[in-house]
Amino acid sequence: MNKEEEVKAQQNTLMKQLMVRLKEKKTFDSKKASQDPAGNRPAVLKNCDEDSSSRESI
Repeated sequence: MNKEEEVKAQQNTLMKQLMVRLKEKKTFDSKKASQDPAGNRPAVLKNCDEDSSSRESI
């Protein structure tokens, strides 16, 4: 495996780990929000939704 392939493999591994953690966080936040009597979404999820368009342009 050459250096470029090693870097891509490391990036893929990190991305998979980040996606798992993001999914876990969204699950945790949705459970937390369902317990919120006012029905407010956590600010973190609102910011995440707004930031997604800026990440796609990179």
